[in-house]
Amino acid sequence: MTTNETSMINERSSHRLKFHLFMSSNDPHIPAMDSGLKSNFVDLPRGVYNKAAYAQDQMKRYLKTMAAGEELGFDGLMLMEQRAPGFMPNVMITSAALAERTSRVQIIAAGPVINSYQGPLQAAEAIATLDVVANGRLGVGFPLGIGTAYHATNANPSEARARFVEGLAFIDKALAEDEPFEWRGDYYHYPIVNLWPTPLHTPERWLPAAGSRETIELAARGKYTYMAILNPRASMIRNLNLFKEIAETEYGYTPEPQQSAAVVHIYVAETDEQARREAEPHLAWMNQSVMRSAFHDFFPPGYTSPESLRAMLSSGYRSKSPSEFSFDELVEEGMALVGSPKTVREALEKLVNDLGTGQIVVMADAGSMPEWMSTKSMTLFAREVMPYFRDAGGRPSWEVERPVGYTTQSEFGATRPPYPIDAETRIHGFGYVNVETAHIDALRVKLRDE
Repeated sequence: MTTNETSMINERSSHRLKFHLFMSSNDPHIPAMDSGLKSNFVDLPRGVYNKAAYAQDQMKRYLKTMAAGEELGFDGLMLMEQRAPGFMPNVMITSAALAERTSRVQIIAAGPVINSYQGPLQAAEAIATLDVVANGRLGVGFPLGIGTAYHATNANPSEARARFVEGLAFIDKALAEDEPFEWRGDYYHYPIVNLWPTPLHTPERWLPAAGSRETIELAARGKYTYMAILNPRASMIRNLNLFKEIAETEYGYTPEPQQSAAVVHIYVAETDEQARREAEPHLAWMNQSVMRSAFHDFFPPGYTSPESLRAMLSSGYRSKSPSEFSFDELVEEGMALVGSPKTVREALEKLVNDLGTGQIVVMADAGSMPEWMSTKSMTLFAREVMPYFRDAGGRPSWEVERPVGYTTQSEFGATRPPYPIDAETRIHGFGYVNVETAHIDALRVKLRDE
């Protein structure tokens, strides 16, 4: 692309984009859609093959490929909680492993699904701990959880949303408060909430959603980053416009572009023809195998309000089974951007201008791609597409601006404030001493008598 073309894209795209890498943890070796199984989410037996050794290999390759996203200059790495046919039922554990394999890039844990935890306190503790492990680089997505998940939890789907909303409010308070407090809600009662450890910062909060009005309203009210997941273009435009409208009319503010995000399948190859040949079977596999489930499994009774169901169906979301989408329809609807770097640049520019969003979550593997294929696409996208939607220099946000809470080990040692309370203990027959120095004779000073 020429300098003039780059300038034109930057002028038309009214805001700087952030790009986050997302790789599915789904396992491609599952029964085909005509196998007779009702769903690959609910009743897929783990014994369909030798899962243990294979899952270990899958996890190692997954973490290696995701960590490469930092070297390629993605702004963030997003991990999403997924049960069968995925292998990430607890995204906090996997995010911690990825945090140890990276140093600067943001880690976005799209989970926990609060209703699958014992309670929101356990989720808040995991978030605080992970933020410390990630050195202040954590972002957290709070999915309600797809309806199929409620066939495998103790949560009643008719109470799912009310529990979810209360759980979010609890987590926000627990992360912010330094003093113990009592929580007495409709679904959760904690006589004493006393969160340890203290997170390094308040993580960016995301709400991944399919398009229910309740979630859009919740995102606007709480100033969460609203993330539209793999919806047709018209549906995403409608949802993001509604998000902006609710924020302005009901809560008195205009969301910045980076308060919204869109998840899109993106595959880049040397030519348009090669990109289609390589990506088409994997996109078909995702829609036919992973997304296969009866409508009432995805939306069990009570899980979504009748009003939201009607709105989703009228907007095109789930108006037909994902398995019925052709490759051309996925591209036309903006759910998949596939082609040469030039083709993907142009398609992404149109999609972003239509949506007005400031963050793109790049689904880079369609769930079944071999490692070489997804790596090639990620590399071409990072080198030939991302820079044209960024400020001069094309650098990721974590190189331009230090993440909130981030410190190096040497900086921490030089700037850490003194502890407000000494680490003391009582030695019988001597008195109280400072634990940190008492093992050295010359420093064993009696602080006070027994």
